[in-house]
Amino acid sequence: MERDFIIDKAIATPLYIQVANSLRKKILEGKYQEGYRFPTEPEFAAMLGINHQTLRKSFQILSEQNLITQQRGKGTFVTCNTDRLYKIAVTWGKSKSNAGVYSTAIIAGVSEAFKAYRYEICHLNRIPGKSLYEQYAETNADMLIVALFNMQDAEMICDPRFDNVPLAVINGDSETLRGRMNVSVQNDPLHDAVQRLAELGHRRIGYITLAEKTISLQKRDNSYLNNMKKLGLDCPELIWETPAGTTHYDAGMIGAEYLTSLKDPATAIICPGSVISMGGWQKLTAKGFRIPEDVSIIGYDLPEWVNPYFSTMAHPHKEIAEYCGQTLLNFILKGEYLPEKEFRVTLNDRGSIAKVRKTKNITERKKR
Repeated sequence: MERDFIIDKAIATPLYIQVANSLRKKILEGKYQEGYRFPTEPEFAAMLGINHQTLRKSFQILSEQNLITQQRGKGTFVTCNTDRLYKIAVTWGKSKSNAGVYSTAIIAGVSEAFKAYRYEICHLNRIPGKSLYEQYAETNADMLIVALFNMQDAEMICDPRFDNVPLAVINGDSETLRGRMNVSVQNDPLHDAVQRLAELGHRRIGYITLAEKTISLQKRDNSYLNNMKKLGLDCPELIWETPAGTTHYDAGMIGAEYLTSLKDPATAIICPGSVISMGGWQKLTAKGFRIPEDVSIIGYDLPEWVNPYFSTMAHPHKEIAEYCGQTLLNFILKGEYLPEKEFRVTLNDRGSIAKVRKTKNITERKKR
């Protein structure tokens, strides 16, 4: 065995990580091919001039990344080949279904990142009473993407057993993730929506939200509140928070009913989710309002094929997921994460917003 490892005891990177990175590089380059048996730990450690306990920690990292296997009494063997199949576990939180616009975009982004490789996606739904790590380990996957992040997930994701697992979180909270890779959007995702409506003369901008918050929804709530406050338009009665247990579609229906039934009704409504948006639109049309002549509405995460005339905040889920996939692949191939990146949510105006009209005109038209 050639002793050409790059190990520098003068730098801050721990020796066991340096050794793991060098071994990973050689395995993926095909120098140590599938089935290769390493020297015993004491022998190999002596060759490298390190403690065998340090080498053991390096082997543990490679084992958790499914590059090697350690068999008691037999030795340490390479289990990876350059034509390997990458297994990507994606967890969807407590949802019983991973179907929908959001999950479709996530899978499309991950697939784009791995299109040059053989890969398989394992959809991991949570099982009560079993830790996330235990469920992940059962999949025998090479990496984990946490696609639906809630605050209660932080402790599970920060489980020390994940320390050497290639892992990325989509739209998480970096402060609570304690060093885990997080790829998200700017902290002000509804800025363009509120700003555009204000420019069109709207002063009664309603907002529909949910009692059960994800990190993403809380970020949108805060964005709406902060932008309304900056413009001097904040008003508590313009916010409808749907009770826990209500479906997202019903939240949009109930919220739109409330906001348009106020003594001084909302002239525009912002819906912070795709299904909420659909419910809001349906209620407005059912009540006889014309969109956008009577009421403007801006949705969130709405592909054009859902409603070609529904203006929406375009959250780049596919691009975020692709970057997560590229990051995890880079970690497996090079032992390094790509730098964290912040994506931007932009307004896509398809025609459901217009200059404000006086509320009395709406009332008079409906009476006629």
